Amino acid sequence: MKTKLFFTICLLWALSLIPGKACSPIMTYNYYMYYIIDDNAEEIGKMRTEQLSKEWSTYVGKTVAAADVEELAELTPAAMDTSRNVIITSVRNRNDKEMKAYLTLLLDYMANVPGSYNEWDYPSAEEIAARSKEMKRIAARAATYNDVRLFNQYTLLQMRSLFQAKDYAGVISTWKSKGTRMKDNVFKNMAKGFYAGALYRTDQREDACEIYAELGDIHSATWCMKDERNLGCIKRVYATAPNSRTLQLLVQDFVNNAQETLDAKSEDYNQGRDIINKVYRDEVEGFIAFAQQVVKEGKTSTPSMWYSAAALLNFLYGNFAEARTLADKAMTAQGNAHMKDNARIIRLLVSTAEKHSDENAYESFLISELQWLNDKVKAEDYELSWNAANRIYRLHLIPRYEKLGRPLTVGLLTYMAETIEYGGYYYNEYSPSPLYISYSSDYITHLREMTPEQLVEYHRNLFSTPHSGIDLWLFNKLDDRYKSQEVYYDLIGTRYMREGKFQEALPWLQKVSTEFLSAQNISFYMAQRDYNVIRWLNHRQTIPSQLDDWMNEEPMKVKSNQKVDFCKDIIALENAVAKRQASYDDYHRLANLYYQISDEGDCWYLTDYAYTTWKPEKDPFVAKAYEALQQASYTTNDELRLKVKMGKAFINTDADYWLYIYNYNKDIEFNVVPEAQQFKDFAAFALEAKNYKRLPDYVSMCDVLKQWWKR
Repeated sequence: MKTKLFFTICLLWALSLIPGKACSPIMTYNYYMYYIIDDNAEEIGKMRTEQLSKEWSTYVGKTVAAADVEELAELTPAAMDTSRNVIITSVRNRNDKEMKAYLTLLLDYMANVPGSYNEWDYPSAEEIAARSKEMKRIAARAATYNDVRLFNQYTLLQMRSLFQAKDYAGVISTWKSKGTRMKDNVFKNMAKGFYAGALYRTDQREDACEIYAELGDIHSATWCMKDERNLGCIKRVYATAPNSRTLQLLVQDFVNNAQETLDAKSEDYNQGRDIINKVYRDEVEGFIAFAQQVVKEGKTSTPSMWYSAAALLNFLYGNFAEARTLADKAMTAQGNAHMKDNARIIRLLVSTAEKHSDENAYESFLISELQWLNDKVKAEDYELSWNAANRIYRLHLIPRYEKLGRPLTVGLLTYMAETIEYGGYYYNEYSPSPLYISYSSDYITHLREMTPEQLVEYHRNLFSTPHSGIDLWLFNKLDDRYKSQEVYYDLIGTRYMREGKFQEALPWLQKVSTEFLSAQNISFYMAQRDYNVIRWLNHRQTIPSQLDDWMNEEPMKVKSNQKVDFCKDIIALENAVAKRQASYDDYHRLANLYYQISDEGDCWYLTDYAYTTWKPEKDPFVAKAYEALQQASYTTNDELRLKVKMGKAFINTDADYWLYIYNYNKDIEFNVVPEAQQFKDFAAFALEAKNYKRLPDYVSMCDVLKQWWKR
């Protein structure tokens, strides 16, 4: 059924030619920088549907929705007498016999058109032959229409039926005899697409490519020339048609494939297209020389295209001075609007690699160009602007200012790059509160990766005045919530906590209000968990709503800043240890505090903003917790000694002391690892527990201990 819908919205003429495009995640920002032809393939189906809706709206006398047009694909000729579809109902009410005959034949076509096949549901040779026969029957019926009113509709129906019957010669003949006489509208464009598909299948690739390019179907046009996308083909097409759309497509494809070839050398390269033709230095140098020749000959009406192509290729191979010269020429040479925009973007790209004797003058230029580019992205002005902005910010401007040693500029550029990439949704549309901060955003993630000392410096520079140059421009783009001091107070304090520098963290955290914390996602945990709960004596602190739906983790009101409370408590304990005034109970409590703020504890949110089960290495706080328990183990208090031994058995400091083997015919089996420290600690704990006639509840409920004793 989906396939029939596809035919109705007029994509058959494109997809009859093009295989499905693979989906690939974007990770390295290896977007193409050369776009002189707007690739709007994704919009073609929508555009055709809208055009058909307008045609039918004119007939019906009121707006016909796209869904009403698409519904025709699901109907059969019998529906003409019963369907409530607005188009069919209008035909019945008008008793329009001519239109009824056309719609009946169209629905006949829809009911018989071949579907999409796969290895699980493929028709037999007999079924294919039968459908082909039906298509020829419908084409013959459509060919009998000899009036004017529905000439376009019947001609299209005849051509698409012949195409489905694989009578490509018939499609070409029909276009030449009838198609050229069609009035300019959506039906003619669709028919022209079938004509192009028939040309392709009869080895008239360049003619087909020219038509697809004219129709805006860049994917089909690219596919037409898929085996000839090289400098030789460019030269051949130029010799016969120096201003053809096909030539523009070939040049665009050549340059982007040259870029793709270089991008593919990166270790982090993530392939982003399904039709790649590698282009190497020798051929690139040949193209650059040919581009210069083309401009000199004066046959091209778009020298800007050739200049900008040569400029980008020179840039990609590190010839920055030549790239700048050519980019400047491309800016003033003749070309369409896309070509001029592309030339301007390439000039901006080249500037990021140049050395500038006057940095202030360069930043004035940079601000002007970035504002222009940002405005184009905001206006959704075709794909190039978004692609270019992402690549320029991520792969060129950020590394440039990293090399210049300007961390503030790098941070602000990271914010801007993210805003460009995601349309600012981190900051506005989905924010539950004006104080809410997305700690998974690229900007905050970048800051979280700094040392606390670097964060302090970043904060100082961010709020110092006056800013100037690019920093001022970027600062003014920063969302108001990221101009709040509390964001950075909390980041700095939390970063200090993560390094175990609680004394340094406290002054920063004391400046953070409960109102701010209550707007953050971690407040969900802060309001419902207690770091004083001894982790190894209790189950993990679950939260009621988590049992139903973990997605319910919305901010909650907190009564106090738990980070401040924690710092005060642990500072007091660490001071007691330093002064040798700590009791064994203090050591036990200190061990719990260290463990609770580790990534294995319940209160991980005190030293970080997100929980993950992926741990590249053991959290240092786990080792510190174990060390504190070692000191507490010297106690002579039986009750405390049992708790301490249970804690040491609970904490895993190196490797698991047993391996789980799941045998589905038996209970879970264990392979013990006696050399593991945790195995030795658990053995000591089990031996200690054996001395008790009546174990405390926190021990008797330990399922692992019961399994141990069974063994």
